[in-house]
Amino acid sequence: MTQQDSFMPFPLRRVVSSQTAFSLVELLVALAIIALITALLFPALQLARDAANTAACLSNLKQLASASQMYSGDNDLRLIPMCSGSNGATAQTWRKLLVPYLTTGTNSSLRKPFVCPADALGLKSAGTGTAGTTPTSYGLHESEYYARDYLHNYLTYVTDRRVTAVKNPSFTVFLTDLGKPDRPNEAVSAWTEKSRTPGAANYGYAFFPSDTNFNGSDPWDAFPRHGNRRKVNAAFYDGHAESLDWKDEIVANPRGTPGCRFDNH
Repeated sequence: MTQQDSFMPFPLRRVVSSQTAFSLVELLVALAIIALITALLFPALQLARDAANTAACLSNLKQLASASQMYSGDNDLRLIPMCSGSNGATAQTWRKLLVPYLTTGTNSSLRKPFVCPADALGLKSAGTGTAGTTPTSYGLHESEYYARDYLHNYLTYVTDRRVTAVKNPSFTVFLTDLGKPDRPNEAVSAWTEKSRTPGAANYGYAFFPSDTNFNGSDPWDAFPRHGNRRKVNAAFYDGHAESLDWKDEIVANPRGTPGCRFDNH
């Protein structure tokens, strides 16, 4: 036996240290903690994101309402038309008429006020084409044509009126979130937003729940896309914007009732 053999009476074996095993356990514990923290923080992050989208949406609506007031100032205090012209093929919608009053810049910056950041469709080409018939995230209060108030010009069928015709400007909805609910006859918590086709032109008016045409078949229903489907954003005829509770302030107050936010009374 050599001197070297005397120092190695047994074959060499690889020993897994307890420190290595402990490190693996630590890693698993750390991953579990991270997963738990993520699960706890996710609702808060969703709330923060919704709050940011709501604020940006309200800012858009205020810009559009302000631009509309400037339009009225330049046009003998007449309310902006829903669409102007003699026929649907050549009519310019309120969206196109507002473009000169918005911040100058690229087409992208002009489109920005027309697009809600929470809008599932995105609407990259919203509202700034030749006639302004490309869908946007917002709709003009439609009852003035389809109901009885007739505030906004609609082609040649309705003659537009002056701002003084609005009886309660700070209470009456002027512009609102627009969408296409898939199940409008069910509870709003069950809704999902159906796809709207950017190429499907429309004049950009909004139906409300008590309207006969509020049925999800057309992409221009008022839509509560904020506050976990509990809030709809709106701009008012006095220029301010706010979030309205869909159930308590919109659905509970249909047309003809004193609390209706979309009647001119």
